[in-house]
Amino acid sequence: MGNTDDAVYDPGSKRLYVAGVPSLNVFELRGANRFRQIGQLPTSFHAVTGILVPELNRYYVAVNHHGETPAQVHIYEVVP
Repeated sequence: MGNTDDAVYDPGSKRLYVAGVPSLNVFELRGANRFRQIGQLPTSFHAVTGILVPELNRYYVAVNHHGETPAQVHIYEVVP
């Protein structure tokens, strides 16, 4: 799964979002303590901290400044 620093569970959708490098991984609860990966999206170098805002259907990932690349926030739309 690569390097990760953050994971958040959304009880409404029964999904677990794990921000990391090289990807944001999405898992769905399929039974008692059983998750299945349902998505994987590419991220950026140092993109290991995220926050889910279910009211906006958005997941935000912070990307640290590195080299000539400025700090950024990547925004992902959460789909049902």
